[in-house]
Amino acid sequence: MYRRKKCELDDIWVIRDFLIKTKHDLGEKVNWIIDRLNFTYSVSRIMNEVSEEAYRSRITMYYEAEDLVAVLMTEGENRGEAFIAVSSLELDDTLIKMVFDDLDIMGKSLKQDIHLRISTRLESLSKEAIKRGYELEDWSEVTTKLELKEAFDDSLPEGYTYGQASSRGSGLCHAKAFGYYDRSELHPLIEAGLDKMKVMDDYDPELDIVVLHNDQPVAFATVWYDDLNKLGQLEPVGTHPDHRKMGLAKKAIYRGCNLIRQRGAELMYVGSDQEFYKRIGFKYASEDKVYKKSIK
Repeated sequence: MYRRKKCELDDIWVIRDFLIKTKHDLGEKVNWIIDRLNFTYSVSRIMNEVSEEAYRSRITMYYEAEDLVAVLMTEGENRGEAFIAVSSLELDDTLIKMVFDDLDIMGKSLKQDIHLRISTRLESLSKEAIKRGYELEDWSEVTTKLELKEAFDDSLPEGYTYGQASSRGSGLCHAKAFGYYDRSELHPLIEAGLDKMKVMDDYDPELDIVVLHNDQPVAFATVWYDDLNKLGQLEPVGTHPDHRKMGLAKKAIYRGCNLIRQRGAELMYVGSDQEFYKRIGFKYASEDKVYKKSIK
């Protein structure tokens, strides 16, 4: 018998522990890894002006007796994205039905189409999505990984140093890197989001890599470290447009790789298959197909 539970304040960390355990149990990535939960609950949520209460209200946890066996969640970006985290590759039909029934309710309550990500390893969920009227979209989310067998050259060009930056300084660099600097109304939101990111339980200031030029942040790569699985995850990574084509983001990533490698890490993951990551050594790890259902 399964039961539903809505996400309360401390349950965010129950879900975090679930994501860590299931990565360990299931091998290659099927669910989120911890960077996404930490970043969406802090930066993405605040940038999209979603309250903590609203974010948690969109999460449903599924228990069998005392064991958490699945989680239905969104990123809080008001775009109808949905994700199902699972404890097993083989799911009971009753549990699958419960989750998809709740997806319908979510879509209607948000008055948005649902864009559901499903790991290519979860065939039972893909079959149910098609059965329920979801259509496979022509894009997917790919995760790539870098093996940390040897130390990387993380030395910076002359005139650049590693250092620290305030949330305001990092926020303005983030705005430049991602093309929204001209939208001044977003500046206090990214600053508040980075402030929140820095108090997340998994945040480590040593792994918040910032490249400085004349004491101003010009590139960044934040690493989230999962000690149980001996892996790091990058989120976010970016470079100020005036300082691109100098390898700064690559060096920042390599510095993060070296730091977690010293802690015993074996892999670095990133939720992207952009050519930039492939060029610096990242290779295909896993893929989530995207299924859309129009809510009428």
